[in-house]
Amino acid sequence: CYIDGGTENRLLHGLMLNLQGTLTPDICKKTCLEKGFAYAGTQYSYECFCSRIRPPDSKKSSDSQCDSKCAGDNSKYCGGINRLSVYTTGVKETYVPGLYYGCYIDGGTENRLLHGLMLNLQGTLTPDICKKTCLEKGFAYAGTQYSYECFCSRIRPPDSKKSSDSQCDSKCAGDNSKYCGGINRLSVYTTGVKETYVPGLYYGC
Repeated sequence: CYIDGGTENRLLHGLMLNLQGTLTPDICKKTCLEKGFAYAGTQYSYECFCSRIRPPDSKKSSDSQCDSKCAGDNSKYCGGINRLSVYTTGVKETYVPGLYYGCYIDGGTENRLLHGLMLNLQGTLTPDICKKTCLEKGFAYAGTQYSYECFCSRIRPPDSKKSSDSQCDSKCAGDNSKYCGGINRLSVYTTGVKETYVPGLYYGC
């Protein structure tokens, strides 16, 4: 049983499903397994969450706090209020610490280099947090910028946009011993997810 951070800070945030009326631990585990996730979690009787990486031990709670009966089988328990009953699915955990790929020139708001996802992580950003976030969302590349911004992409940035590593000189908001890009400069990492081609995605001029 694990403590969940609620809507703004999910513990398992690869996928969330509302299975009101049908949720059981087996249904959630099967669903996450079929989607390729290593972990499944049930919460609040009818919610199913999936993740590619294991939740931290620091978030463990007493099993007695996972006391909500499952919507699909009231002889079993499916988490609680902000509590997750967590299971392995049999899929191998896929987190691979990301490799540093280089410092790249970003085109700013109108022409992002990594344009799958952008997050403002002011106060908390580190390379590992950005890599982990992008990994969980299924992106192959992660990039940190301007101390607190995290970007994700499914495709590799072009070599023509490479810059000197010295230009990625902004210290990370969450760890000032590390660097997180710069002004219109991205520190880019691989996440361990295989690069995927998405038809119709504009790659550049």
